[in-house]
Amino acid sequence: MRPGLISEKTDVYSFGILLVVLLTGRTPWERVEGIEIIPYASGCDGRIGEILDPRIYEEVGGNEQVQQQSHDFLELALLCTRDDIEGRPYMVDVARELIRIEEFVLASWLRSTTFVIKSIGYWFNGNSNLHVEDDVKGQTVR
Repeated sequence: MRPGLISEKTDVYSFGILLVVLLTGRTPWERVEGIEIIPYASGCDGRIGEILDPRIYEEVGGNEQVQQQSHDFLELALLCTRDDIEGRPYMVDVARELIRIEEFVLASWLRSTTFVIKSIGYWFNGNSNLHVEDDVKGQTVR
């Protein structure tokens, strides 16, 4: 970002910096291989896993959906921190992308979990009520 230039996308840049800090566990001015983290991350081209905070992977283990979500968040952060102001998204677009990322992971989780829940005789409806498919069919357990 060029000093002294304020636009409606200045907050987008700041939000991108915040995401990078959270996802990498590094300060914005910290250097990796002699390069500040934002330019370094931007140059990773598909090797985003190299700059993510390893504690993320330790925490989620082999959960591929959460790993993908972390990659998607970092890609969004890098888009928000582009030097080219016109190339940055508007904050409303950032919000939409955050929702899309969250919904994708939630949908993936629900697809994998629904099978397990159905296989043991339970299912959830849209109101988060638990239904038991056994002796008490059709009754809602709260």
